[in-house]
Amino acid sequence: MTTRPIVEDQAEDIEEFAARSIRAAVELAGRHGYRNPIFTNICGDLCVIRFRRQEKEVRHERAL
Repeated sequence: MTTRPIVEDQAEDIEEFAARSIRAAVELAGRHGYRNPIFTNICGDLCVIRFRRQEKEVRHERAL
């Protein structure tokens, strides 16, 4: 699987979560209020999921 690097001007808009499995990465992201990933990559033993960054108020409400 190929990876798509984050372009410098997009770095502020992307939030990444990584874990040893897809389920663990999704669970971790969900605890922070993130759903609907825009990119998923499996690199050996690590799964990386990218999301569009949300505003703090929205992220806080969903995390509760």
